[in-house]
Amino acid sequence: MNENLATLARYKLRILLAALLMAGAAYAAANRQPAQYQATSKLLVNQNTLAALPNIQPTATDPTLLQRQQSTQIALSTIPAVATDALQIAKVGNLTPAELLGDVSLSGEANADLVNVSVTASSASRAAALSRAYAAASSRYQAALLTNQLLRQRAGVQASIIADRNGNPGSPASERGSVSFQQLLSLRDDLTAAINAAPHSSIVVSAARDATQTAPTPTRDGVLAFVLGLLLASGLALVLAARDERVRSATTIGEQLGLTLLARIPAPTRTWRTWRSRAQPMLTMARDPMSLEAEAFKMLQANLELARLHSEEQAVLFTSAIEGEGKSSTLANLALSLAQAGRNVIVVDADLRSPSISRLFGVPDEPGLAELVLGETRSADIASTLRPVSLDTVPGALTMCGTLRILPAGRPAVQPDRLLSSPALERIFASLRIAADWILVDSPPMTRFYDALNVSHLVDGFVAVARVGYVQAPMLEELGRLLDTARVPTLGYVATGVAAQSGAKYGYTHRPGTDGAHPAVDGAGQQAEAPAATLID
Repeated sequence: MNENLATLARYKLRILLAALLMAGAAYAAANRQPAQYQATSKLLVNQNTLAALPNIQPTATDPTLLQRQQSTQIALSTIPAVATDALQIAKVGNLTPAELLGDVSLSGEANADLVNVSVTASSASRAAALSRAYAAASSRYQAALLTNQLLRQRAGVQASIIADRNGNPGSPASERGSVSFQQLLSLRDDLTAAINAAPHSSIVVSAARDATQTAPTPTRDGVLAFVLGLLLASGLALVLAARDERVRSATTIGEQLGLTLLARIPAPTRTWRTWRSRAQPMLTMARDPMSLEAEAFKMLQANLELARLHSEEQAVLFTSAIEGEGKSSTLANLALSLAQAGRNVIVVDADLRSPSISRLFGVPDEPGLAELVLGETRSADIASTLRPVSLDTVPGALTMCGTLRILPAGRPAVQPDRLLSSPALERIFASLRIAADWILVDSPPMTRFYDALNVSHLVDGFVAVARVGYVQAPMLEELGRLLDTARVPTLGYVATGVAAQSGAKYGYTHRPGTDGAHPAVDGAGQQAEAPAATLID
Protein backbone atom coordinates (compact mmCIF):
# COMPACT_ATOMS: atom_id res chain seq x y z
CA MET A 1 0.00 0.00 0.00
CA ASN A 2 2.74 2.45 0.97
CA GLU A 3 4.63 1.56 -2.19
CA ASN A 4 1.56 2.30 -4.31
CA LEU A 5 1.06 5.63 -2.57
CA ALA A 6 4.70 6.50 -3.15
CA THR A 7 4.29 5.63 -6.83
CA LEU A 8 1.23 7.86 -7.15
CA ALA A 9 3.05 10.67 -5.38
CA ARG A 10 5.97 10.28 -7.79
CA TYR A 11 3.71 10.49 -10.82
CA LYS A 12 1.26 13.01 -9.37
CA LEU A 13 2.04 15.77 -11.85
CA ARG A 14 1.68 13.45 -14.83
CA ILE A 15 -1.53 11.99 -13.43
CA LEU A 16 -2.95 15.45 -12.86
CA LEU A 17 -1.88 16.57 -16.33
CA ALA A 18 -3.54 13.53 -17.94
CA ALA A 19 -6.75 14.15 -16.00
CA LEU A 20 -6.76 17.82 -16.96
CA LEU A 21 -6.20 16.96 -20.62
CA MET A 22 -9.11 14.50 -20.58
CA ALA A 23 -11.32 17.04 -18.82
CA GLY A 24 -10.37 19.73 -21.32
CA ALA A 25 -11.04 17.43 -24.27
CA ALA A 26 -14.43 16.41 -22.86
CA TYR A 27 -15.34 20.04 -22.15
CA ALA A 28 -14.38 21.11 -25.68
CA ALA A 29 -16.23 18.17 -27.27
CA ALA A 30 -19.37 18.91 -25.24
CA ASN A 31 -19.33 22.56 -26.28
CA ARG A 32 -19.34 21.54 -29.94
CA GLN A 33 -22.52 19.49 -29.51
CA PRO A 34 -25.87 21.06 -30.58
CA ALA A 35 -28.26 22.09 -27.82
CA GLN A 36 -30.87 19.51 -26.78
CA TYR A 37 -33.97 20.11 -24.65
CA GLN A 38 -36.28 17.64 -22.94
CA ALA A 39 -39.92 18.15 -21.94
CA THR A 40 -42.03 15.70 -19.92
CA SER A 41 -45.78 15.15 -19.74
CA LYS A 42 -47.51 12.75 -17.34
CA LEU A 43 -50.21 10.16 -18.02
CA LEU A 44 -52.42 8.82 -15.20
CA VAL A 45 -53.08 5.09 -15.52
CA ASN A 46 -56.88 4.94 -14.94
CA GLN A 47 -57.64 1.65 -13.23
CA ASN A 48 -61.34 2.52 -12.72
CA THR A 49 -62.06 2.06 -16.41
CA LEU A 50 -61.68 -1.67 -15.92
CA ALA A 51 -64.95 -1.65 -14.02
CA ALA A 52 -66.68 -1.19 -17.34
CA LEU A 53 -65.43 -4.57 -18.46
CA PRO A 54 -67.47 -7.57 -17.40
CA ASN A 55 -66.19 -10.05 -14.85
CA ILE A 56 -63.34 -7.68 -13.75
CA GLN A 57 -63.51 -6.09 -10.33
CA PRO A 58 -60.16 -4.29 -9.80
CA THR A 59 -58.95 -3.05 -6.48
CA ALA A 60 -57.03 0.23 -6.24
CA THR A 61 -54.44 -1.34 -4.01
CA ASP A 62 -53.45 -4.18 -6.34
CA PRO A 63 -49.75 -3.41 -7.06
CA THR A 64 -49.30 -6.26 -9.52
CA LEU A 65 -52.21 -5.12 -11.65
CA LEU A 66 -51.05 -1.51 -11.56
CA GLN A 67 -47.53 -2.49 -12.61
CA ARG A 68 -48.92 -4.54 -15.50
CA GLN A 69 -51.09 -1.64 -16.55
CA GLN A 70 -48.07 0.73 -16.55
CA SER A 71 -46.06 -1.71 -18.63
CA THR A 72 -48.99 -2.14 -21.03
CA GLN A 73 -49.42 1.62 -21.38
CA ILE A 74 -45.71 2.06 -22.16
CA ALA A 75 -45.70 -0.79 -24.68
CA LEU A 76 -48.78 0.53 -26.47
CA SER A 77 -47.30 4.03 -26.63
CA THR A 78 -44.23 2.95 -28.59
CA ILE A 79 -45.92 2.02 -31.85
CA PRO A 80 -45.70 4.08 -35.07
CA ALA A 81 -49.45 4.83 -35.06
CA VAL A 82 -49.11 6.87 -31.86
CA ALA A 83 -46.10 8.75 -33.26
CA THR A 84 -47.98 9.52 -36.49
CA ASP A 85 -50.96 10.87 -34.55
CA ALA A 86 -48.66 12.93 -32.31
CA LEU A 87 -47.01 14.58 -35.33
CA GLN A 88 -50.45 15.50 -36.68
CA ILE A 89 -51.51 16.96 -33.33
CA ALA A 90 -48.26 18.97 -33.02
CA LYS A 91 -48.43 19.94 -36.71
CA VAL A 92 -44.78 19.00 -37.26
CA GLY A 93 -44.01 17.95 -40.79
CA ASN A 94 -40.23 17.75 -40.95
CA LEU A 95 -40.03 14.72 -38.69
CA THR A 96 -40.86 11.09 -39.42
CA PRO A 97 -42.65 8.79 -36.93
CA ALA A 98 -39.49 6.66 -36.63
CA GLU A 99 -37.38 9.74 -35.83
CA LEU A 100 -39.90 10.86 -33.23
CA LEU A 101 -39.91 7.42 -31.61
CA GLY A 102 -36.11 7.71 -31.31
CA ASP A 103 -36.54 10.98 -29.40
CA VAL A 104 -39.24 9.66 -27.03
CA SER A 105 -38.64 7.92 -23.73
CA LEU A 106 -41.41 6.50 -21.53
CA SER A 107 -41.04 5.38 -17.94
CA GLY A 108 -43.34 4.49 -15.08
CA GLU A 109 -43.02 6.15 -11.69
CA ALA A 110 -42.46 3.94 -8.70
CA ASN A 111 -45.34 3.79 -6.20
CA ALA A 112 -47.52 5.97 -8.46
CA ASP A 113 -50.04 5.32 -11.25
CA LEU A 114 -48.14 7.62 -13.60
CA VAL A 115 -46.27 7.21 -16.88
CA ASN A 116 -43.75 9.91 -17.90
CA VAL A 117 -43.67 10.86 -21.59
CA SER A 118 -40.37 12.66 -22.32
CA VAL A 119 -39.43 14.05 -25.73
CA THR A 120 -36.03 15.48 -26.73
CA ALA A 121 -35.79 18.18 -29.40
CA SER A 122 -33.49 20.94 -30.60
CA SER A 123 -35.55 23.71 -28.97
CA ALA A 124 -37.50 24.05 -25.75
CA SER A 125 -40.79 24.97 -27.45
CA ARG A 126 -40.54 22.09 -29.90
CA ALA A 127 -39.79 19.60 -27.13
CA ALA A 128 -42.76 20.81 -25.05
CA ALA A 129 -45.14 20.72 -28.05
CA LEU A 130 -44.10 17.21 -29.06
CA SER A 131 -44.34 15.95 -25.47
CA ARG A 132 -47.90 17.29 -25.10
CA ALA A 133 -48.90 15.91 -28.49
CA TYR A 134 -47.39 12.50 -27.83
CA ALA A 135 -49.09 12.20 -24.43
CA ALA A 136 -52.43 13.19 -25.98
CA ALA A 137 -51.95 10.77 -28.89
CA SER A 138 -51.09 7.94 -26.52
CA SER A 139 -54.15 8.60 -24.36
CA ARG A 140 -56.39 8.86 -27.44
CA TYR A 141 -54.99 5.67 -28.96
CA GLN A 142 -55.54 3.68 -25.77
CA ALA A 143 -59.04 5.15 -25.37
CA ALA A 144 -59.86 3.97 -28.89
CA LEU A 145 -58.59 0.50 -28.05
CA LEU A 146 -60.80 0.36 -24.95
CA THR A 147 -63.83 1.65 -26.83
CA ASN A 148 -63.34 -0.91 -29.58
CA GLN A 149 -63.11 -3.63 -26.96
CA LEU A 150 -66.38 -2.48 -25.39
CA LEU A 151 -68.05 -2.31 -28.81
CA ARG A 152 -66.98 -5.86 -29.57
CA GLN A 153 -68.32 -7.04 -26.23
CA ARG A 154 -71.67 -5.26 -26.77
CA ALA A 155 -71.94 -6.75 -30.25
CA GLY A 156 -71.41 -10.19 -28.73
CA VAL A 157 -74.09 -9.59 -26.11
CA GLN A 158 -76.49 -8.25 -28.76
CA ALA A 159 -75.89 -11.35 -30.85
CA SER A 160 -76.74 -13.51 -27.83
CA ILE A 161 -79.97 -11.59 -27.30
CA ILE A 162 -80.98 -11.99 -30.95
CA ALA A 163 -80.14 -15.66 -30.92
CA ASP A 164 -82.25 -16.14 -27.80
CA ARG A 165 -85.18 -14.45 -29.43
CA ASN A 166 -84.81 -16.38 -32.64
CA GLY A 167 -84.60 -19.61 -30.72
CA ASN A 168 -88.04 -19.09 -29.07
CA PRO A 169 -90.17 -17.33 -31.67
CA GLY A 170 -93.48 -18.60 -30.33
CA SER A 171 -92.85 -18.06 -26.67
CA PRO A 172 -94.84 -15.42 -24.83
CA ALA A 173 -93.25 -12.17 -23.77
CA SER A 174 -93.25 -13.24 -20.16
CA GLU A 175 -90.92 -16.04 -21.01
CA ARG A 176 -88.50 -13.57 -22.45
CA GLY A 177 -88.42 -12.03 -19.02
CA SER A 178 -86.47 -14.94 -17.62
CA VAL A 179 -83.48 -14.25 -15.41
CA SER A 180 -80.85 -15.16 -18.04
CA PHE A 181 -82.49 -13.00 -20.72
CA GLN A 182 -82.75 -10.04 -18.34
CA GLN A 183 -79.06 -10.38 -17.49
CA LEU A 184 -78.14 -10.11 -21.16
CA LEU A 185 -80.26 -7.02 -21.52
CA SER A 186 -78.69 -5.45 -18.42
CA LEU A 187 -75.18 -6.23 -19.65
CA ARG A 188 -75.94 -4.65 -23.02
CA ASP A 189 -77.20 -1.51 -21.32
CA ASP A 190 -74.09 -1.35 -19.10
CA LEU A 191 -71.79 -1.68 -22.09
CA THR A 192 -73.70 1.04 -23.95
CA ALA A 193 -73.36 3.34 -20.94
CA ALA A 194 -69.60 2.62 -20.73
CA ILE A 195 -69.17 3.40 -24.43
CA ASN A 196 -71.13 6.65 -24.15
CA ALA A 197 -68.98 7.64 -21.15
CA ALA A 198 -65.86 7.70 -23.46
CA PRO A 199 -63.64 5.60 -21.17
CA HIS A 200 -59.89 6.26 -21.02
CA SER A 201 -57.31 3.83 -19.73
CA SER A 202 -54.94 6.80 -19.33
CA ILE A 203 -55.46 10.52 -18.88
CA VAL A 204 -53.06 13.40 -19.46
CA VAL A 205 -52.71 14.96 -16.00
CA SER A 206 -49.67 17.12 -16.66
CA ALA A 207 -48.99 18.59 -20.10
CA ALA A 208 -45.46 19.92 -20.63
CA ARG A 209 -45.19 23.73 -20.68
CA ASP A 210 -41.46 24.15 -20.76
CA ALA A 211 -38.31 22.08 -21.26
CA THR A 212 -34.92 21.73 -19.62
CA GLN A 213 -31.62 21.68 -21.49
CA THR A 214 -30.09 18.22 -21.35
CA ALA A 215 -27.16 18.75 -23.72
CA PRO A 216 -24.51 19.86 -23.97
CA THR A 217 -23.33 19.62 -20.37
CA PRO A 218 -19.66 20.66 -20.59
CA THR A 219 -19.17 21.14 -16.85
CA ARG A 220 -20.59 17.74 -15.95
CA ASP A 221 -18.73 16.03 -18.78
CA GLY A 222 -15.50 17.79 -17.81
CA VAL A 223 -15.81 16.73 -14.16
CA LEU A 224 -16.60 13.12 -15.09
CA ALA A 225 -13.70 13.07 -17.56
CA PHE A 226 -11.39 14.51 -14.90
CA VAL A 227 -12.35 11.80 -12.41
CA LEU A 228 -12.05 9.12 -15.09
CA GLY A 229 -8.68 10.56 -16.13
CA LEU A 230 -7.43 10.38 -12.56
CA LEU A 231 -8.47 6.74 -12.28
CA LEU A 232 -7.02 5.73 -15.64
CA ALA A 233 -3.78 7.65 -15.19
CA SER A 234 -3.34 6.29 -11.65
CA GLY A 235 -3.88 2.75 -12.87
CA LEU A 236 -1.47 3.26 -15.74
CA ALA A 237 1.11 4.74 -13.35
CA LEU A 238 0.88 1.68 -11.10
CA VAL A 239 1.25 -0.65 -14.08
CA LEU A 240 4.25 1.25 -15.40
CA ALA A 241 5.81 1.38 -11.93
CA ALA A 242 5.46 -2.40 -11.62
CA ARG A 243 7.39 -2.78 -14.88
CA ASP A 244 9.88 -0.02 -14.07
CA GLU A 245 13.34 -1.25 -12.98
CA ARG A 246 14.79 2.18 -12.20
CA VAL A 247 16.34 2.57 -8.76
CA ARG A 248 14.47 5.12 -6.71
CA SER A 249 16.69 5.77 -3.69
CA ALA A 250 20.33 6.41 -2.90
CA THR A 251 20.24 3.65 -0.29
CA THR A 252 19.15 1.08 -2.87
CA ILE A 253 22.01 2.15 -5.14
CA GLY A 254 24.46 1.49 -2.32
CA GLU A 255 22.94 -1.92 -1.68
CA GLN A 256 23.19 -2.80 -5.38
CA LEU A 257 26.82 -1.69 -5.68
CA GLY A 258 27.97 -2.67 -2.20
CA LEU A 259 29.78 0.68 -1.84
CA THR A 260 29.97 3.54 0.62
CA LEU A 261 27.95 6.67 -0.09
CA LEU A 262 30.22 9.68 -0.60
CA ALA A 263 27.62 12.35 -1.29
CA ARG A 264 24.04 12.99 -2.33
CA ILE A 265 23.88 15.53 -5.15
CA PRO A 266 20.48 17.23 -5.43
CA ALA A 267 18.72 17.48 -8.76
CA PRO A 268 19.46 20.76 -10.60
CA THR A 269 17.04 23.59 -10.08
CA ARG A 270 14.61 23.66 -12.99
CA THR A 271 14.05 27.15 -14.44
CA TRP A 272 13.34 28.57 -17.85
CA ARG A 273 17.11 28.69 -18.40
CA THR A 274 17.17 24.89 -18.41
CA TRP A 275 15.60 24.93 -21.85
CA ARG A 276 18.20 27.30 -23.27
CA SER A 277 21.26 26.20 -25.16
CA ARG A 278 23.62 24.01 -23.15
CA ALA A 279 26.68 25.25 -25.04
CA GLN A 280 28.33 26.35 -21.78
CA PRO A 281 26.41 24.99 -18.78
CA MET A 282 26.92 26.66 -15.43
CA LEU A 283 28.45 24.69 -12.57
CA THR A 284 26.99 25.00 -9.09
CA MET A 285 30.40 25.67 -7.50
CA ALA A 286 30.94 28.53 -9.94
CA ARG A 287 27.43 29.93 -9.85
CA ASP A 288 26.81 29.86 -6.11
CA PRO A 289 29.47 28.12 -3.99
CA MET A 290 27.75 29.21 -0.77
CA SER A 291 24.43 27.54 -1.60
CA LEU A 292 23.00 24.39 -0.08
CA GLU A 293 23.48 22.63 -3.43
CA ALA A 294 27.18 23.43 -3.30
CA GLU A 295 27.42 21.85 0.16
CA ALA A 296 26.85 18.47 -1.44
CA PHE A 297 30.02 18.83 -3.52
CA LYS A 298 31.93 20.06 -0.48
CA MET A 299 30.74 16.93 1.32
CA LEU A 300 32.09 14.84 -1.57
CA GLN A 301 35.41 16.68 -1.33
CA ALA A 302 35.62 16.13 2.43
CA ASN A 303 34.89 12.40 2.14
CA LEU A 304 37.52 11.93 -0.59
CA GLU A 305 40.14 13.79 1.41
CA LEU A 306 39.32 11.75 4.50
CA ALA A 307 39.81 8.59 2.44
CA ARG A 308 43.15 9.99 1.30
CA LEU A 309 44.37 10.12 4.91
CA HIS A 310 44.48 6.32 4.98
CA SER A 311 46.05 5.86 1.55
CA GLU A 312 47.77 7.79 -1.19
CA GLU A 313 44.91 8.30 -3.60
CA GLN A 314 45.83 11.11 -5.95
CA ALA A 315 44.32 10.16 -9.30
CA VAL A 316 40.61 9.31 -9.17
CA LEU A 317 38.56 8.13 -12.13
CA PHE A 318 34.85 8.92 -12.31
CA THR A 319 32.57 6.50 -14.12
CA SER A 320 28.91 5.50 -14.29
CA ALA A 321 26.74 2.69 -15.58
CA ILE A 322 25.11 4.59 -18.45
CA GLU A 323 25.11 8.07 -19.93
CA GLY A 324 23.04 10.89 -18.47
CA GLU A 325 23.82 10.28 -14.79
CA GLY A 326 25.69 13.54 -14.14
CA LYS A 327 29.15 12.03 -13.98
CA SER A 328 31.01 14.85 -15.76
CA SER A 329 29.24 17.72 -14.00
CA THR A 330 29.86 16.04 -10.62
CA LEU A 331 33.56 15.74 -11.42
CA ALA A 332 33.73 19.37 -12.62
CA ASN A 333 32.04 20.73 -9.49
CA LEU A 334 34.36 18.64 -7.29
CA ALA A 335 37.36 20.04 -9.16
CA LEU A 336 36.17 23.59 -8.49
CA SER A 337 35.56 22.78 -4.82
CA LEU A 338 39.07 21.36 -4.41
CA ALA A 339 40.63 24.34 -6.20
CA GLN A 340 38.67 26.81 -4.11
CA ALA A 341 39.98 25.01 -1.03
CA GLY A 342 43.62 25.63 -2.10
CA ARG A 343 44.38 22.34 -3.87
CA ASN A 344 46.21 22.04 -7.17
CA VAL A 345 43.82 20.12 -9.43
CA ILE A 346 44.12 18.74 -12.93
CA VAL A 347 41.05 17.45 -14.74
CA VAL A 348 41.71 14.91 -17.49
CA ASP A 349 39.00 14.29 -20.05
CA ALA A 350 39.54 10.65 -20.96
CA ASP A 351 36.07 10.38 -22.47
CA LEU A 352 37.24 10.47 -26.07
CA ARG A 353 33.86 9.32 -27.34
CA SER A 354 31.68 12.12 -26.01
CA PRO A 355 33.90 14.71 -24.29
CA SER A 356 32.20 17.42 -22.25
CA ILE A 357 34.83 18.78 -19.83
CA SER A 358 36.03 21.52 -22.18
CA ARG A 359 32.45 22.66 -22.68
CA LEU A 360 31.80 22.70 -18.94
CA PHE A 361 34.78 24.96 -18.29
CA GLY A 362 34.67 26.90 -21.53
CA VAL A 363 38.16 26.00 -22.73
CA PRO A 364 39.34 24.99 -26.25
CA ASP A 365 38.97 21.35 -27.23
CA GLU A 366 42.33 21.01 -29.01
CA PRO A 367 45.11 20.18 -28.54
CA GLY A 368 44.48 17.71 -25.76
CA LEU A 369 44.97 14.15 -24.58
CA ALA A 370 44.59 12.63 -28.04
CA GLU A 371 47.41 14.77 -29.48
CA LEU A 372 49.69 13.98 -26.51
CA VAL A 373 49.18 10.22 -26.89
CA LEU A 374 49.71 10.34 -30.64
CA GLY A 375 52.94 12.27 -30.17
CA GLU A 376 51.75 15.29 -32.10
CA THR A 377 52.46 17.30 -28.97
CA ARG A 378 55.71 16.53 -27.22
CA SER A 379 55.60 15.23 -23.66
CA ALA A 380 57.72 18.17 -22.61
CA ASP A 381 54.84 20.40 -23.69
CA ILE A 382 52.28 18.80 -21.39
CA ALA A 383 52.26 21.87 -19.20
CA SER A 384 51.47 24.08 -22.18
CA THR A 385 48.64 21.74 -23.20
CA LEU A 386 46.88 22.16 -19.86
CA ARG A 387 44.21 24.88 -19.92
CA PRO A 388 44.18 26.99 -16.75
CA VAL A 389 40.81 28.04 -15.35
CA SER A 390 40.80 31.38 -13.56
CA LEU A 391 39.18 31.35 -10.15
CA ASP A 392 39.32 35.12 -9.69
CA THR A 393 35.73 35.56 -10.81
CA VAL A 394 34.34 32.68 -8.79
CA PRO A 395 32.25 34.02 -5.87
CA GLY A 396 33.42 32.81 -2.49
CA ALA A 397 37.03 32.02 -3.53
CA LEU A 398 38.51 34.84 -1.45
CA THR A 399 41.48 33.73 0.59
CA MET A 400 42.30 30.07 0.01
CA CYS A 401 42.65 29.52 -3.73
CA GLY A 402 44.55 26.76 -5.51
CA THR A 403 44.89 26.05 -9.22
CA LEU A 404 42.64 24.31 -11.68
CA ARG A 405 43.89 23.12 -15.07
CA ILE A 406 42.12 21.15 -17.75
CA LEU A 407 43.53 18.54 -20.11
CA PRO A 408 40.80 18.30 -22.75
CA ALA A 409 40.11 15.20 -24.80
CA GLY A 410 41.53 16.71 -27.97
CA ARG A 411 40.42 15.94 -31.47
CA PRO A 412 37.99 13.05 -32.11
CA ALA A 413 39.70 9.67 -32.15
CA VAL A 414 38.88 6.87 -34.58
CA GLN A 415 39.61 4.11 -32.04
CA PRO A 416 39.46 5.62 -28.53
CA ASP A 417 40.02 2.28 -26.81
CA ARG A 418 43.32 1.76 -28.70
CA LEU A 419 44.41 5.28 -27.87
CA LEU A 420 43.77 4.77 -24.16
CA SER A 421 45.81 1.54 -24.22
CA SER A 422 48.91 3.34 -25.47
CA PRO A 423 52.07 3.20 -23.28
CA ALA A 424 52.42 6.96 -23.86
CA LEU A 425 49.51 7.45 -21.49
CA GLU A 426 51.60 6.20 -18.57
CA ARG A 427 54.25 8.88 -19.15
CA ILE A 428 51.57 11.53 -19.38
CA PHE A 429 50.01 10.53 -16.06
CA ALA A 430 53.44 10.35 -14.42
CA SER A 431 54.04 13.98 -15.41
CA LEU A 432 50.62 15.01 -14.20
CA ARG A 433 51.14 13.43 -10.79
CA ILE A 434 54.16 15.64 -10.24
CA ALA A 435 52.23 18.80 -11.12
CA ALA A 436 49.02 18.28 -9.09
CA ASP A 437 47.61 17.34 -5.71
CA TRP A 438 44.53 15.79 -7.30
CA ILE A 439 43.98 14.31 -10.75
CA LEU A 440 40.32 13.81 -11.62
CA VAL A 441 39.71 11.66 -14.70
CA ASP A 442 36.47 11.59 -16.67
CA SER A 443 35.63 8.42 -18.62
CA PRO A 444 32.76 6.94 -20.65
CA PRO A 445 29.99 4.90 -18.99
CA MET A 446 31.48 1.59 -17.92
CA THR A 447 28.66 -0.71 -19.08
CA ARG A 448 28.77 0.84 -22.57
CA PHE A 449 32.54 0.88 -23.19
CA TYR A 450 35.59 -0.62 -21.49
CA ASP A 451 37.67 2.57 -21.79
CA ALA A 452 37.61 3.06 -18.02
CA LEU A 453 39.17 -0.38 -17.50
CA ASN A 454 41.93 0.55 -19.97
CA VAL A 455 42.83 3.54 -17.82
CA SER A 456 42.30 1.85 -14.47
CA HIS A 457 45.98 0.94 -13.99
CA LEU A 458 46.88 4.66 -14.20
CA VAL A 459 44.61 5.83 -11.36
CA ASP A 460 44.42 5.13 -7.65
CA GLY A 461 40.70 4.60 -7.30
CA PHE A 462 37.28 4.74 -8.86
CA VAL A 463 34.23 6.80 -7.92
CA ALA A 464 30.92 5.52 -9.27
CA VAL A 465 28.19 8.02 -10.10
CA ALA A 466 24.56 6.82 -10.22
CA ARG A 467 21.47 8.91 -10.82
CA VAL A 468 18.45 8.20 -8.61
CA GLY A 469 15.29 7.43 -10.55
CA TYR A 470 17.20 7.05 -13.81
CA VAL A 471 19.60 4.13 -13.77
CA GLN A 472 18.05 0.66 -13.82
CA ALA A 473 18.86 -2.13 -11.41
CA PRO A 474 20.35 -4.50 -14.06
CA MET A 475 22.74 -1.75 -15.19
CA LEU A 476 23.82 -1.12 -11.59
CA GLU A 477 24.41 -4.82 -11.11
CA GLU A 478 26.60 -4.90 -14.23
CA LEU A 479 28.48 -1.80 -13.07
CA GLY A 480 29.21 -3.44 -9.73
CA ARG A 481 30.52 -6.55 -11.48
CA LEU A 482 32.84 -4.47 -13.69
CA LEU A 483 34.12 -2.45 -10.74
CA ASP A 484 35.00 -5.70 -8.97
CA THR A 485 37.17 -6.71 -11.93
CA ALA A 486 39.12 -3.43 -11.93
CA ARG A 487 42.73 -3.29 -10.77
CA VAL A 488 42.10 -0.51 -8.26
CA PRO A 489 39.61 -0.12 -5.42
CA THR A 490 36.37 1.80 -5.69
CA LEU A 491 36.31 4.58 -3.10
CA GLY A 492 32.53 4.88 -3.02
CA TYR A 493 29.59 6.15 -4.99
CA VAL A 494 27.85 9.47 -5.54
CA ALA A 495 24.06 9.56 -5.84
CA THR A 496 22.91 12.33 -8.19
CA GLY A 497 19.42 13.62 -8.92
CA VAL A 498 18.37 13.26 -5.27
CA ALA A 499 15.19 15.12 -4.36
CA ALA A 500 15.96 18.24 -2.33
CA GLN A 501 14.97 17.97 1.32
CA SER A 502 12.80 20.71 2.74
CA GLY A 503 13.92 22.40 5.93
CA ALA A 504 14.78 25.66 7.59
CA LYS A 505 17.46 27.86 6.07
CA TYR A 506 20.79 27.90 7.85
CA GLY A 507 23.84 29.90 6.84
CA TYR A 508 24.98 33.34 5.82
CA THR A 509 22.45 36.05 5.17
CA HIS A 510 25.10 37.86 3.12
CA ARG A 511 27.53 36.00 0.92
CA PRO A 512 30.97 37.60 0.61
CA GLY A 513 32.11 38.49 -2.86
CA THR A 514 28.62 38.44 -4.38
CA ASP A 515 26.40 41.27 -5.44
CA GLY A 516 23.50 39.20 -6.70
CA ALA A 517 25.16 38.25 -10.00
CA HIS A 518 27.12 35.03 -10.30
CA PRO A 519 29.66 35.05 -13.14
CA ALA A 520 30.58 31.88 -14.96
CA VAL A 521 34.03 30.34 -15.19
CA ASP A 522 35.68 30.41 -18.57
CA GLY A 523 39.19 29.84 -19.80
CA ALA A 524 40.02 33.52 -20.05
CA GLY A 525 38.70 34.41 -16.62
CA GLN A 526 35.87 36.45 -18.12
CA GLN A 527 32.41 36.75 -16.69
CA ALA A 528 29.53 35.16 -18.53
CA GLU A 529 25.80 34.99 -18.01
CA ALA A 530 24.91 32.18 -15.60
CA PRO A 531 22.43 29.70 -17.00
CA ALA A 532 20.71 27.09 -14.87
CA ALA A 533 22.67 24.20 -13.39
CA THR A 534 22.49 21.02 -15.42
CA LEU A 535 23.54 17.41 -15.17
CA ILE A 536 26.22 16.70 -17.76
CA ASP A 537 27.58 13.27 -18.54
